[in-house]
Amino acid sequence: MIALIDNNAITKHSFHKVIFIVIVLLSFTLMPIIPQNEALVLGAGSTDFLTTQGKDIKYKGQTMYLRGSNAHNIEALCSRYGSAGNWGSCNIDSINLSEADYIRTKIEGGNHFRFGMAYRWYQDDKVKMFTVLDQHVAWAKKHGIWLVWNIFTLPGDCYEGFVVQSCPFWNDSTKKQQLKQFWVDMAMRYKDEPVVAGYDLLNEPLPPNGTYNTWKVYAQELTDAIRAIDPNHLIFFMSLSDPTFTSKLNGTNIVYEIHDYTPMGMTHDTTPNAYPGTTAEWCGTVLWSQKTINGLSDTLNGTNYPSTSCNDLGKRVSFDWAASNNVPMYVGEWGPQVFGNFSGGYDYIKDRGQAYIGYGVSHAFYSWKHLKDNWSIFPNKKDTDAAAMLPWYPKVL
Repeated sequence: MIALIDNNAITKHSFHKVIFIVIVLLSFTLMPIIPQNEALVLGAGSTDFLTTQGKDIKYKGQTMYLRGSNAHNIEALCSRYGSAGNWGSCNIDSINLSEADYIRTKIEGGNHFRFGMAYRWYQDDKVKMFTVLDQHVAWAKKHGIWLVWNIFTLPGDCYEGFVVQSCPFWNDSTKKQQLKQFWVDMAMRYKDEPVVAGYDLLNEPLPPNGTYNTWKVYAQELTDAIRAIDPNHLIFFMSLSDPTFTSKLNGTNIVYEIHDYTPMGMTHDTTPNAYPGTTAEWCGTVLWSQKTINGLSDTLNGTNYPSTSCNDLGKRVSFDWAASNNVPMYVGEWGPQVFGNFSGGYDYIKDRGQAYIGYGVSHAFYSWKHLKDNWSIFPNKKDTDAAAMLPWYPKVL
Protein backbone atom coordinates (compact mmCIF):
# COMPACT_ATOMS: atom_id res chain seq x y z
CA MET A 1 0.00 0.00 0.00
CA ILE A 2 2.80 2.43 0.85
CA ALA A 3 4.27 1.89 -2.58
CA LEU A 4 1.20 3.59 -3.97
CA ILE A 5 2.26 6.90 -2.41
CA ASP A 6 4.61 9.27 -4.24
CA ASN A 7 7.82 9.37 -2.21
CA ASN A 8 8.41 12.96 -3.26
CA ALA A 9 5.15 14.00 -1.69
CA ILE A 10 5.56 12.52 1.78
CA THR A 11 4.76 15.49 3.92
CA LYS A 12 3.21 15.37 7.36
CA HIS A 13 -0.22 15.35 5.70
CA SER A 14 0.58 12.55 3.27
CA PHE A 15 2.28 10.56 6.02
CA HIS A 16 -1.01 10.63 7.86
CA LYS A 17 -2.68 9.34 4.73
CA VAL A 18 -0.44 6.30 4.84
CA ILE A 19 -1.25 5.75 8.50
CA PHE A 20 -4.97 6.05 7.81
CA ILE A 21 -4.83 3.40 5.10
CA VAL A 22 -2.86 1.06 7.33
CA ILE A 23 -5.16 1.41 10.34
CA VAL A 24 -8.57 1.42 8.66
CA LEU A 25 -7.64 -1.62 6.61
CA LEU A 26 -5.70 -3.38 9.35
CA SER A 27 -8.54 -5.79 9.84
CA PHE A 28 -8.28 -6.64 6.12
CA THR A 29 -4.59 -7.43 6.11
CA LEU A 30 -4.31 -9.31 9.39
CA MET A 31 -7.25 -11.62 8.88
CA PRO A 32 -6.28 -15.09 7.64
CA ILE A 33 -7.60 -16.15 4.26
CA ILE A 34 -6.72 -18.52 1.49
CA PRO A 35 -3.86 -17.38 -0.75
CA GLN A 36 -4.66 -14.54 -3.11
CA ASN A 37 -4.01 -16.66 -6.19
CA GLU A 38 -6.71 -19.04 -5.01
CA ALA A 39 -9.05 -16.46 -3.52
CA LEU A 40 -11.75 -16.80 -6.12
CA VAL A 41 -11.44 -19.76 -8.49
CA LEU A 42 -14.94 -19.86 -9.89
CA GLY A 43 -16.88 -22.62 -11.52
CA ALA A 44 -20.28 -24.25 -11.60
CA GLY A 45 -19.56 -26.95 -9.04
CA SER A 46 -21.04 -26.77 -5.57
CA THR A 47 -17.57 -26.77 -3.99
CA ASP A 48 -17.00 -23.29 -5.41
CA PHE A 49 -19.67 -21.75 -3.20
CA LEU A 50 -18.99 -20.42 0.26
CA THR A 51 -20.44 -22.75 2.87
CA THR A 52 -20.60 -22.97 6.65
CA GLN A 53 -19.25 -25.67 8.91
CA GLY A 54 -19.85 -25.11 12.59
CA LYS A 55 -18.63 -21.61 13.46
CA ASP A 56 -16.57 -21.29 10.28
CA ILE A 57 -17.20 -20.05 6.75
CA LYS A 58 -15.48 -22.37 4.29
CA TYR A 59 -14.23 -21.96 0.74
CA LYS A 60 -13.19 -25.14 -1.07
CA GLY A 61 -12.95 -26.86 2.32
CA GLN A 62 -10.67 -24.24 3.89
CA THR A 63 -11.67 -21.82 6.65
CA MET A 64 -11.81 -18.21 5.45
CA TYR A 65 -13.20 -14.88 6.57
CA LEU A 66 -15.20 -12.29 4.70
CA ARG A 67 -13.45 -8.97 5.12
CA GLY A 68 -14.38 -5.80 3.32
CA SER A 69 -16.72 -2.84 3.25
CA ASN A 70 -20.31 -1.83 2.81
CA ALA A 71 -21.25 -0.55 -0.62
CA HIS A 72 -24.66 0.60 0.56
CA ASN A 73 -25.41 2.77 -2.47
CA ILE A 74 -27.23 5.27 -0.27
CA GLU A 75 -27.61 7.79 -3.06
CA ALA A 76 -29.61 5.29 -5.15
CA LEU A 77 -31.82 3.87 -2.38
CA CYS A 78 -35.40 4.94 -1.70
CA SER A 79 -36.68 6.32 1.61
CA ARG A 80 -40.02 8.07 1.28
CA TYR A 81 -41.90 7.05 4.41
CA GLY A 82 -42.27 8.46 7.90
CA SER A 83 -39.63 9.69 10.29
CA ALA A 84 -36.74 8.31 8.25
CA GLY A 85 -37.28 11.23 5.86
CA ASN A 86 -36.88 11.49 2.11
CA TRP A 87 -33.48 10.50 0.80
CA GLY A 88 -32.06 8.57 -2.07
CA SER A 89 -33.01 9.00 -5.72
CA CYS A 90 -34.93 5.70 -5.94
CA ASN A 91 -32.98 5.27 -9.18
CA ILE A 92 -30.47 2.48 -9.72
CA ASP A 93 -28.58 4.72 -12.14
CA SER A 94 -27.43 6.76 -9.13
CA ILE A 95 -25.21 3.98 -7.84
CA ASN A 96 -21.73 5.43 -7.32
CA LEU A 97 -19.76 2.20 -7.49
CA SER A 98 -17.65 1.35 -10.51
CA GLU A 99 -15.09 -1.23 -11.54
CA ALA A 100 -12.41 1.01 -10.01
CA ASP A 101 -13.90 0.34 -6.57
CA TYR A 102 -13.57 -3.41 -7.00
CA ILE A 103 -9.97 -2.94 -8.07
CA ARG A 104 -9.23 -0.66 -5.11
CA THR A 105 -10.80 -2.86 -2.45
CA LYS A 106 -8.86 -5.86 -3.78
CA ILE A 107 -5.60 -3.88 -3.69
CA GLU A 108 -6.28 -2.88 -0.07
CA GLY A 109 -6.84 -6.50 0.93
CA GLY A 110 -10.64 -6.72 1.02
CA ASN A 111 -12.51 -9.65 -0.46
CA HIS A 112 -16.16 -8.60 -0.46
CA PHE A 113 -18.74 -5.84 -0.64
CA ARG A 114 -21.99 -5.87 1.30
CA PHE A 115 -24.09 -4.44 -1.51
CA GLY A 116 -27.14 -2.34 -0.54
CA MET A 117 -30.32 -2.51 -2.65
CA ALA A 118 -33.72 -0.83 -2.82
CA TYR A 119 -36.94 -2.73 -3.45
CA ARG A 120 -37.99 0.19 -5.66
CA TRP A 121 -35.40 -0.83 -8.28
CA TYR A 122 -37.13 -4.19 -8.60
CA GLN A 123 -40.59 -2.68 -8.55
CA ASP A 124 -39.87 -0.10 -11.24
CA ASP A 125 -37.84 -2.15 -13.70
CA LYS A 126 -36.78 -5.66 -12.78
CA VAL A 127 -35.01 -6.22 -16.10
CA LYS A 128 -32.91 -3.09 -15.66
CA MET A 129 -32.13 -3.97 -12.05
CA PHE A 130 -30.74 -7.34 -13.03
CA THR A 131 -28.77 -5.81 -15.89
CA VAL A 132 -27.05 -3.46 -13.43
CA LEU A 133 -26.49 -6.17 -10.81
CA ASP A 134 -25.10 -8.49 -13.47
CA GLN A 135 -22.51 -5.84 -14.32
CA HIS A 136 -21.42 -5.72 -10.69
CA VAL A 137 -21.23 -9.51 -10.65
CA ALA A 138 -18.97 -9.36 -13.70
CA TRP A 139 -16.67 -6.81 -12.04
CA ALA A 140 -16.66 -8.80 -8.82
CA LYS A 141 -15.77 -11.99 -10.65
CA LYS A 142 -13.02 -10.28 -12.63
CA HIS A 143 -11.34 -8.88 -9.53
CA GLY A 144 -11.92 -11.61 -6.97
CA ILE A 145 -14.54 -9.88 -4.80
CA TRP A 146 -17.55 -11.65 -3.30
CA LEU A 147 -20.92 -9.90 -3.10
CA VAL A 148 -23.41 -10.07 -0.25
CA TRP A 149 -26.78 -8.84 -1.55
CA ASN A 150 -28.48 -6.74 1.14
CA ILE A 151 -32.02 -5.30 0.96
CA PHE A 152 -31.89 -1.86 2.53
CA THR A 153 -35.16 -0.07 1.76
CA LEU A 154 -38.38 -2.07 1.76
CA PRO A 155 -41.62 -2.30 -0.22
CA GLY A 156 -43.41 0.96 0.44
CA ASP A 157 -40.06 2.83 0.24
CA CYS A 158 -39.57 2.51 3.97
CA TYR A 159 -36.30 2.46 5.90
CA GLU A 160 -36.17 1.11 9.45
CA GLY A 161 -32.57 1.28 10.64
CA PHE A 162 -33.19 -0.53 13.95
CA VAL A 163 -34.38 2.49 15.89
CA VAL A 164 -35.74 4.92 13.31
CA GLN A 165 -39.19 3.47 12.80
CA SER A 166 -41.11 0.25 12.34
CA CYS A 167 -42.43 0.13 8.80
CA PRO A 168 -46.08 -0.68 7.91
CA PHE A 169 -44.55 -3.58 6.01
CA TRP A 170 -44.80 -5.82 9.10
CA ASN A 171 -48.60 -5.72 9.20
CA ASP A 172 -49.09 -5.78 5.43
CA SER A 173 -49.23 -9.28 3.97
CA THR A 174 -48.98 -7.90 0.43
CA LYS A 175 -45.72 -6.08 1.12
CA LYS A 176 -44.29 -9.08 2.93
CA GLN A 177 -45.13 -11.25 -0.05
CA GLN A 178 -43.50 -8.69 -2.34
CA LEU A 179 -40.22 -8.92 -0.45
CA LYS A 180 -40.40 -12.71 -0.50
CA GLN A 181 -40.89 -12.65 -4.27
CA PHE A 182 -37.93 -10.29 -4.58
CA TRP A 183 -35.69 -12.84 -2.87
CA VAL A 184 -37.15 -15.69 -4.90
CA ASP A 185 -36.27 -13.86 -8.10
CA MET A 186 -32.80 -12.99 -6.77
CA ALA A 187 -32.25 -16.66 -5.97
CA MET A 188 -33.45 -17.71 -9.41
CA ARG A 189 -31.04 -15.27 -11.01
CA TYR A 190 -27.94 -16.04 -8.96
CA LYS A 191 -28.37 -19.61 -7.70
CA ASP A 192 -25.53 -20.81 -9.93
CA GLU A 193 -23.22 -17.82 -9.39
CA PRO A 194 -20.44 -18.51 -6.84
CA VAL A 195 -19.19 -14.91 -6.78
CA VAL A 196 -22.38 -14.11 -4.88
CA ALA A 197 -21.57 -14.96 -1.27
CA GLY A 198 -25.18 -14.89 -0.16
CA TYR A 199 -28.38 -13.06 0.70
CA ASP A 200 -28.70 -10.60 3.60
CA LEU A 201 -32.45 -10.87 4.21
CA LEU A 202 -33.27 -7.45 5.68
CA ASN A 203 -31.09 -4.62 6.89
CA GLU A 204 -31.62 -3.62 10.54
CA PRO A 205 -35.16 -4.96 11.03
CA LEU A 206 -37.50 -3.30 13.50
CA PRO A 207 -40.71 -5.31 13.88
CA PRO A 208 -43.53 -3.84 16.01
CA ASN A 209 -42.56 -3.78 19.68
CA GLY A 210 -39.12 -5.08 18.71
CA THR A 211 -40.28 -8.69 18.91
CA TYR A 212 -37.52 -11.15 18.04
CA ASN A 213 -39.91 -13.97 17.25
CA THR A 214 -41.89 -11.82 14.79
CA TRP A 215 -38.72 -11.26 12.81
CA LYS A 216 -37.49 -14.83 13.17
CA VAL A 217 -40.74 -16.32 11.84
CA TYR A 218 -40.68 -14.08 8.77
CA ALA A 219 -36.94 -14.62 8.25
CA GLN A 220 -37.62 -18.35 8.25
CA GLU A 221 -40.28 -17.85 5.56
CA LEU A 222 -37.78 -15.94 3.42
CA THR A 223 -35.10 -18.56 4.04
CA ASP A 224 -37.40 -21.44 3.10
CA ALA A 225 -38.50 -19.63 -0.08
CA ILE A 226 -34.87 -19.09 -1.10
CA ARG A 227 -33.84 -22.62 -0.21
CA ALA A 228 -36.58 -24.08 -2.40
CA ILE A 229 -34.60 -22.67 -5.33
CA ASP A 230 -31.05 -22.15 -4.13
CA PRO A 231 -29.46 -24.59 -1.67
CA ASN A 232 -25.96 -23.24 -2.17
CA HIS A 233 -25.61 -19.65 -0.99
CA LEU A 234 -25.14 -18.28 2.49
CA ILE A 235 -28.13 -16.64 4.16
CA PHE A 236 -27.41 -13.79 6.57
CA PHE A 237 -29.85 -13.53 9.48
CA MET A 238 -29.62 -10.23 11.38
CA SER A 239 -30.22 -9.62 15.03
CA LEU A 240 -32.53 -6.83 16.15
CA SER A 241 -31.12 -3.57 17.53
CA ASP A 242 -30.11 -5.37 20.71
CA PRO A 243 -27.37 -7.43 19.04
CA THR A 244 -28.30 -10.73 20.63
CA PHE A 245 -29.87 -13.96 19.46
CA THR A 246 -32.11 -16.24 21.47
CA SER A 247 -32.56 -19.06 18.96
CA LYS A 248 -31.38 -20.23 15.55
CA LEU A 249 -33.03 -20.44 12.17
CA ASN A 250 -33.65 -23.86 10.67
CA GLY A 251 -31.50 -24.78 7.72
CA THR A 252 -27.92 -24.91 6.52
CA ASN A 253 -25.37 -22.30 5.44
CA ILE A 254 -26.83 -19.64 7.76
CA VAL A 255 -24.61 -16.83 9.06
CA TYR A 256 -25.68 -14.79 12.09
CA GLU A 257 -25.21 -11.07 11.65
CA ILE A 258 -24.93 -8.15 14.04
CA HIS A 259 -24.02 -4.48 13.60
CA ASP A 260 -21.46 -3.18 16.06
CA TYR A 261 -21.59 0.54 16.75
CA THR A 262 -20.77 0.17 20.41
CA PRO A 263 -20.70 2.45 22.20
CA MET A 264 -23.21 4.69 20.45
CA GLY A 265 -22.00 7.58 22.61
CA MET A 266 -18.71 7.41 20.70
CA THR A 267 -19.66 6.20 17.25
CA HIS A 268 -22.69 8.44 16.66
CA ASP A 269 -22.11 11.43 18.93
CA THR A 270 -20.90 14.73 17.43
CA THR A 271 -19.58 16.02 20.78
CA PRO A 272 -15.90 15.46 21.62
CA ASN A 273 -15.03 11.92 22.64
CA ALA A 274 -11.88 10.04 23.49
CA TYR A 275 -10.83 6.43 23.13
CA PRO A 276 -9.94 4.76 25.41
CA GLY A 277 -12.72 6.44 27.31
CA THR A 278 -15.88 6.02 29.32
CA THR A 279 -19.57 6.20 28.45
CA ALA A 280 -22.73 5.95 30.50
CA GLU A 281 -24.50 2.64 29.80
CA TRP A 282 -27.51 0.91 31.33
CA CYS A 283 -25.13 -0.84 33.72
CA GLY A 284 -23.37 2.37 34.75
CA THR A 285 -20.20 4.09 33.59
CA VAL A 286 -17.97 1.71 31.66
CA LEU A 287 -14.54 1.96 30.07
CA TRP A 288 -14.00 1.15 26.43
CA SER A 289 -10.46 0.03 25.70
CA GLN A 290 -8.49 -2.72 24.01
CA LYS A 291 -8.62 -4.76 27.21
CA THR A 292 -12.25 -4.29 28.23
CA ILE A 293 -13.73 -5.15 24.84
CA ASN A 294 -11.82 -8.42 25.10
CA GLY A 295 -13.09 -9.31 28.57
CA LEU A 296 -10.32 -7.87 30.77
CA SER A 297 -10.38 -5.11 33.36
CA ASP A 298 -8.40 -1.92 32.65
CA THR A 299 -7.38 1.33 34.34
CA LEU A 300 -7.94 4.90 33.14
CA ASN A 301 -6.75 7.95 35.04
CA GLY A 302 -6.12 5.87 38.15
CA THR A 303 -9.59 4.29 38.18
CA ASN A 304 -9.99 0.56 37.56
CA TYR A 305 -12.91 -0.52 35.41
CA PRO A 306 -14.10 -4.10 35.02
CA SER A 307 -15.10 -5.72 31.77
CA THR A 308 -18.84 -6.37 31.93
CA SER A 309 -21.72 -7.43 29.72
CA CYS A 310 -21.81 -3.78 28.63
CA ASN A 311 -18.33 -3.53 27.13
CA ASP A 312 -17.12 -7.10 26.66
CA LEU A 313 -17.84 -7.72 22.95
CA GLY A 314 -18.25 -11.43 23.53
CA LYS A 315 -21.27 -10.73 25.71
CA ARG A 316 -22.45 -7.42 24.23
CA VAL A 317 -22.70 -8.43 20.57
CA SER A 318 -23.33 -12.19 20.70
CA PHE A 319 -19.85 -13.49 19.90
CA ASP A 320 -20.00 -15.79 22.93
CA TRP A 321 -23.48 -16.96 21.87
CA ALA A 322 -22.19 -17.80 18.40
CA ALA A 323 -19.27 -19.75 19.83
CA SER A 324 -21.45 -21.71 22.25
CA ASN A 325 -23.97 -22.48 19.51
CA ASN A 326 -21.24 -23.31 16.99
CA VAL A 327 -22.47 -20.93 14.29
CA PRO A 328 -20.61 -18.34 12.16
CA MET A 329 -20.90 -14.66 13.01
CA TYR A 330 -20.70 -11.65 10.68
CA VAL A 331 -20.38 -8.00 11.69
CA GLY A 332 -22.32 -6.48 8.79
CA GLU A 333 -21.51 -2.89 9.79
CA TRP A 334 -19.05 -1.25 12.17
CA GLY A 335 -17.20 2.04 12.56
CA PRO A 336 -17.67 5.53 14.03
CA GLN A 337 -19.26 8.70 12.69
CA VAL A 338 -17.57 11.39 14.72
CA PHE A 339 -16.98 14.51 12.59
CA GLY A 340 -13.38 14.88 13.72
CA ASN A 341 -14.20 14.93 17.45
CA PHE A 342 -12.86 11.44 18.16
CA SER A 343 -9.50 11.46 19.91
CA GLY A 344 -8.00 8.00 19.63
CA GLY A 345 -9.93 7.07 16.52
CA TYR A 346 -6.99 5.11 15.12
CA ASP A 347 -6.88 2.96 18.24
CA TYR A 348 -10.65 2.40 18.23
CA ILE A 349 -10.50 1.04 14.68
CA LYS A 350 -7.36 -1.02 15.28
CA ASP A 351 -8.61 -2.52 18.55
CA ARG A 352 -12.02 -3.33 17.14
CA GLY A 353 -10.59 -4.98 14.03
CA GLN A 354 -8.15 -7.04 16.07
CA ALA A 355 -10.95 -8.10 18.42
CA TYR A 356 -12.95 -9.42 15.46
CA ILE A 357 -9.92 -11.41 14.39
CA GLY A 358 -9.57 -12.80 17.90
CA TYR A 359 -13.20 -13.86 17.96
CA GLY A 360 -12.93 -15.36 14.48
CA VAL A 361 -15.76 -13.34 12.92
CA SER A 362 -16.17 -11.91 9.42
CA HIS A 363 -16.97 -8.25 8.97
CA ALA A 364 -17.75 -5.34 6.62
CA PHE A 365 -16.53 -1.87 7.54
CA TYR A 366 -19.03 1.00 7.17
CA SER A 367 -18.60 2.44 4.65
CA TRP A 368 -16.71 2.45 1.37
CA LYS A 369 -18.67 5.38 -0.06
CA HIS A 370 -21.63 7.07 1.57
CA LEU A 371 -22.96 10.18 -0.09
CA LYS A 372 -25.86 10.87 2.27
CA ASP A 373 -24.01 11.49 5.54
CA ASN A 374 -20.45 11.57 6.81
CA TRP A 375 -19.39 7.94 6.79
CA SER A 376 -17.24 7.69 3.66
CA ILE A 377 -13.59 6.68 3.62
CA PHE A 378 -13.00 9.10 0.76
CA PRO A 379 -12.96 12.90 1.25
CA ASN A 380 -15.18 13.80 -1.69
CA LYS A 381 -16.95 10.43 -1.38
CA LYS A 382 -16.34 9.61 -5.02
CA ASP A 383 -12.61 8.92 -5.37
CA THR A 384 -11.13 5.45 -5.44
CA ASP A 385 -7.45 6.39 -5.53
CA ALA A 386 -5.48 5.52 -2.40
CA ALA A 387 -4.07 9.04 -2.23
CA ALA A 388 -7.63 10.36 -1.90
CA MET A 389 -8.22 8.50 1.35
CA LEU A 390 -8.25 10.96 4.23
CA PRO A 391 -5.37 10.85 6.69
CA TRP A 392 -7.37 10.39 9.87
CA TYR A 393 -10.50 8.29 9.94
CA PRO A 394 -12.79 10.71 11.87
CA LYS A 395 -12.16 13.35 9.22
CA VAL A 396 -13.39 10.97 6.57
CA LEU A 397 -16.90 11.60 7.84
